[in-house]
Order: sequence, then structure tokens, then C-alpha cells
Amino acid sequence: MSKLKEYIVNTNKKRIALVGANSQGKTHELIELNTDKEIKNSVIYVDSETKPDENMKNSTDSTTLIDWITQLIGIDKLNNVLDEIINDLDIDNTLNGISISVEKSANSYKGLLKFDTKTKNNKFTNPGSGEKSLGQLIMIENILKSKKSTKYKWLLLDEPESYLHPSLYPLIARTLNNISEHGIKVVIATHSPEILKYFIEDLSEVVRMKNGEIYPLNTDDYYTNLTSQINIYNDTSLMMDSYKRIKDMTSNYFQSIIKEDIIRSVFADIVILGEGIAEDEIFKFFIKKYPDFYYENNINTIVIYGKCFIPWYLAIYKEIGINTLSIYDCDEDKNHQDKHKAINKPIEDKSDLSFKIYDNNGIKSMDIENYLDLQAKDKAKHLISILREKWLIHDNKLLNFLSEIKEKVEQLIEKKRLP
Repeated sequence: MSKLKEYIVNTNKKRIALVGANSQGKTHELIELNTDKEIKNSVIYVDSETKPDENMKNSTDSTTLIDWITQLIGIDKLNNVLDEIINDLDIDNTLNGISISVEKSANSYKGLLKFDTKTKNNKFTNPGSGEKSLGQLIMIENILKSKKSTKYKWLLLDEPESYLHPSLYPLIARTLNNISEHGIKVVIATHSPEILKYFIEDLSEVVRMKNGEIYPLNTDDYYTNLTSQINIYNDTSLMMDSYKRIKDMTSNYFQSIIKEDIIRSVFADIVILGEGIAEDEIFKFFIKKYPDFYYENNINTIVIYGKCFIPWYLAIYKEIGINTLSIYDCDEDKNHQDKHKAINKPIEDKSDLSFKIYDNNGIKSMDIENYLDLQAKDKAKHLISILREKWLIHDNKLLNFLSEIKEKVEQLIEKKRLP
């Protein structure tokens, strides 16, 4: 039994999403499930290289969605009718020494039923390839609402986003989620955060793949309760006001805010964390300046909007196994110094690498706004435009700062390579 199947069976998961970079073993795990002796006769496997049109053919190929549809509609009923017709036939098998017999060949509804899909997305109503497969899945979902699947119990899809416009990702993800609610174990491999967002209900339904090994995530509740292990979330004298506002709603905060960031992050090997508006814009410039470096090293950037939440994020990333670089202001020269120092410590402890900003003498800590000379009275209104101006005029401080971020990431990569 494969480790993935063992995990699915032991945890009784209805749905699983495999995520990871290319060539990490996601497709291999789906093939392993498809060929597993115990379940292979109850599996529908749609691989990423099969054109959706092939799944529309009326054939006896048991790997197609169309075979599942014919089973759900009731091919057995058609066979029973044909048995009655054949049994009522009076055939002389001795005529001129020639033996005559009639056999049924109704393994599909070929020639009897036509499956047709229309779209509202063009004036011809002709669907694209992806829409045809999506139409079949919707048909299966609707049939399962009133009819149980007796033959097929597993649905495996490699990259369900293939051939689809991103606007249809939520629909296919929800459709697959709904199918999993009718006694069908749905396992997908995907590179799309949008697919993942609308397919899963709990992070424990996500399995990261790396070098052929599976790394299942823990539950939403587990990640929510990591706050109980971090002092600044439990000692009221150290709590920042931004956390106090949500401390009685941590579960809702995780579900509404943090979970979506984690879903984006599980596709990455390195996450760069920032505090707020300035970092959000700086990260965009970082990707523009170093696109190859960013994508080749599988980096993601997350802006948290509130330094006090960074330790919570870091605790989650550490549990998942994602490397982190935290860019933050020390703020130790501001009001509530004790609180800022208390926040800075878990950021330092839980980050794989951190990036604190100091003045030119390397003595006094600074915030990003002062370091880059962003003296905007109204940050929300002016800060972004000032940063964009600096980008357009190739401001040396901004460009040097982007270069320093790259150097820090390179240090992190080298640090992780060392035994």
C-alpha cells in the first residue's frame, strides 16, 4: 500500500490535494493509486495529458468519465432489456449446418444516447475542451445527488485546471468537492492556489510532495491553536491592540485571513514575510527586478498587515516545513517598547532568517519608510505613489534594498543546503 493511500484510508479523507513543484512525484502517486490492486477496478483516472475530448467518446475504456456516466445512468438496465429480447428470439441453429446466435454488446450507450455540452461563453455555443470535461463532472455531480455510485469509488485528476480559463477554476473545484460528498474519494494534483482554495475544506486535506515523499498538513484547528504556545498572545501585558481586537475570534481570523495565505504558500519553498503597505509594493518590485531568481527558487511573498501576527504565521510555516525570511521593523524606539521587544523575539526565533533595518552606521534600527525616505503624511494615500516614483527613477536606496533582500534569500538558500 502506498503511503498516500495509507494516509487517505487511515484518516478517512473524502478529498486530497497534492501540491508541489514539478517532478516531485504528484503524478506518480496518482498512478500508484490507479494501479493499486485493491482499488484499481473502482478508479476513474483522468491524467493531465489526456485531451478532454477523449473523455467524451462513447467507449468501453473504463478510465473515462463517460464510462462512469453510463454506469450511473444504468447500463445494467439496458443489458437486462436486451437479455429479454434475445431470450425471446427463435433462431434455428441447424439451418444448413450453420450455427446462428445473437449476443449483446451494450457496454456503452454508443449510438443510443448523445452527450452534448453547450456554453454561453461564445456566440456559437460551442464549448472549449476544458468546458466539455467540466460539463461531464457537473453531470456526474448531479446524478450522484439521487443515485449512488456502486462501481467507482475513487476519482483521480491530474491538474484539473488544464484546458480551463481561470474564471472556471472555482466551479470545477467546487464540483469536485461536491462529488467527494457522495462516497467518492477525490484525489487531485494541482499547481493552482485557486483550485486548492475552493476544493479543500481543511488544510489536513493538503499533501505536499517533495522528492517523492508525502508531507500531509495538519488541521485548521491545530494551526489556529499554535497561538497558545506563543507568549505575546497569552500575556495581556504584552498584547498589541491589533491582536486584542481579534483574540476572542482567532478561529474566524484564521479561516478568513490566514488560511488563504497558507494556501498560497504551500506551493512555495521559501516565503518572504513583510508587515504592510510598503512591503507589499516593494515585493512587486522585487519580482520585477529578479523574476528568474524569484521563480527558479520557488519563492512566495506574503504581507501580513500587522507585525504582531508574524510569529503566528512563522509557527505555521515551521510546522509545514516552509523556509522563511522575515522583513520587519524593530520599533524599539517607539511607544510600547516592551511589547515590540516581546514580538521581535519570537520573530527572530521562528524565522529561518530575518532582515532588520539599521541606519548607515549599523547601530540604530529604522523602519522601512524612514530608510527609503518615504515621508508620507497619509500612508494609505501617498506611500504607494511615492514608492512607484522611486522605482521609475531608479532610486538607489530602493534598488539597493531590493538587492539586499536577494542577498538574504541567497543566504537562506545556502544555509538550507549545508548539512
